[in-house]
Amino acid sequence: MTELLSPSNWLPPILERALRRISPRALRLAGPYPDWSAASRAASGYDAEAILERIASAQRAVRNGEACYERDGVLFDTPDFEFSLVALLQRAAADNRGKLTVLDFGGSLGTSYIRNRALLDNINTLLWQVVELGKREFEDRALKFEDSIAECQPPDVVLLRSVLQYLPEPHALVEELATLSPTWIFVDRTPFTRSGEEAVMLQKVPAKVYRASYPAWVLSWDKLCAQLATHYSLVCEIPSAENDAGSGRFRADYRGGIFRRQA
Repeated sequence: MTELLSPSNWLPPILERALRRISPRALRLAGPYPDWSAASRAASGYDAEAILERIASAQRAVRNGEACYERDGVLFDTPDFEFSLVALLQRAAADNRGKLTVLDFGGSLGTSYIRNRALLDNINTLLWQVVELGKREFEDRALKFEDSIAECQPPDVVLLRSVLQYLPEPHALVEELATLSPTWIFVDRTPFTRSGEEAVMLQKVPAKVYRASYPAWVLSWDKLCAQLATHYSLVCEIPSAENDAGSGRFRADYRGGIFRRQA
């Protein structure tokens, strides 16, 4: 299973992780398609090298103190913290005597860490592991990039932020990560159908952002919760203002939740 879910086998490959950070309001979902392969054949592709360099260039500017953070290659001069995420990380660290290990699956170039690190500097020992084929030039004392889950240290918190919908087998990933027994699993910015019926769609990015299209799932919230229910309880749901995607009976809302491992 680990080989199946290694970054080199994800569809689309590395640059799609940059695309997934685009606001869902800028994306369109068409379909459904019979399966992942059919949607992949219908996808137009994208200029991978140009997109990655755009994101990396912005990240370098942040690293050099020229901006607070970047999103989708756009620089921002004022902080915009993600307080639900920060609250969870602070709670997890407090429960573990000031130590925190995060596994950020598909975390691009460390965007979530960089965006929120000013509110995490009180954590005594922080290891933020991004499972990604990212540029290791962005590593620092806390931020590390790994090529697979197997290379990571056991996490206290697993982050699944706008990533499940871009995997050929998203529920297989959830199963694999749950076997690591993290205390917390944080799911965010993921499209779930209103009908509860899962489907593979074709996600299109407007040309003014990037010229690209690629497969994407709309998932079932009930199925995800049932899959985790053996060992995890839902602490709270995380709504999103970025809703109303999909088409026909596969209309979807972006949402997430915080799950805690049962004692």
